[in-house]
Amino acid sequence: MFDIKKIAELSNLELSSKEAASFAAQFESILKMVDKIKEAKSEKRDKRSEIREARNEKREARSEEREARGEDLRQDVSRIHKSVDKLKKDYQSPAVFS
Repeated sequence: MFDIKKIAELSNLELSSKEAASFAAQFESILKMVDKIKEAKSEKRDKRSEIREARNEKREARSEEREARGEDLRQDVSRIHKSVDKLKKDYQSPAVFS
């Protein structure tokens, strides 16, 4: 997985065999912790994505509901206008002041 001698050389460290073995164990432990952190961040990112997706779906549903209500209102207003127009045509004002 990794070369302790190479890491020590790049780090300008002189390690005995015993130190190299200890360092290898510690380094392995550190890498495992880093993997766990990455995994936790990935899970958190996935949950955020799920939440964002659920919010978007909810927003879309509300938008569709508003559009449907708006269409219903437009139809109601249109019916009211037609009824008023019909009443105006049918209604003859009395000739009270003639």
